Amino acid sequence: MKILMNLDFYLWNHFVPGISTDFFKRRYNSVLALLYVSLFKLPRKFLLNYLKGNGKAMVLDTQKLITRNYEVLNKWKHSVQLAMEERQKRGVLSVSQVDICNPNYKYSIGSFSVNYFIKDGIVVTNIQSVYRFQNNPDRITKHLHNWLFSLRNKGITNDFDIIGIEWKIGLNELNSLIPEKYIEKHHRLKVLV
Repeated sequence: MKILMNLDFYLWNHFVPGISTDFFKRRYNSVLALLYVSLFKLPRKFLLNYLKGNGKAMVLDTQKLITRNYEVLNKWKHSVQLAMEERQKRGVLSVSQVDICNPNYKYSIGSFSVNYFIKDGIVVTNIQSVYRFQNNPDRITKHLHNWLFSLRNKGITNDFDIIGIEWKIGLNELNSLIPEKYIEKHHRLKVLV
């Protein structure tokens, strides 16, 4: 897995900056991109679920998703701390795909919402999202998205919900939480996939 993580880091810092959206106009390149993404276990499961077209929801471990992506963890901790200062009991944090450093999650869940509420010193958190491909998104892989979006319009595939398992953590434990690091270096390039 570490080899794949290092490969992903290399691609995002050296290969991706040199390609344009036209690269994915060729179906061959789009298929290669899907094969690359399929090397990672979670994105492979998500793609298969999408391509089977049954629309069955996928369940993720909220704690792992948050702690294995240090920017997400830091933003979530900051959001909870802000809610506490403002005496709010509930909050929603919108997470962009560019905030996700772990390719297993970057290529599967993409963007998502972190929902949380605070009660009796406990933060109860879960995530939610919809797995779908957009028509003409403003990103480098827009042609790949258009192709996969067209499959949905033909009834070959189905979007599906992504649901996070509820995670409960005490406020004291939250403050001492340190993100799990999978690679020492983080992605310097912030390009949407």
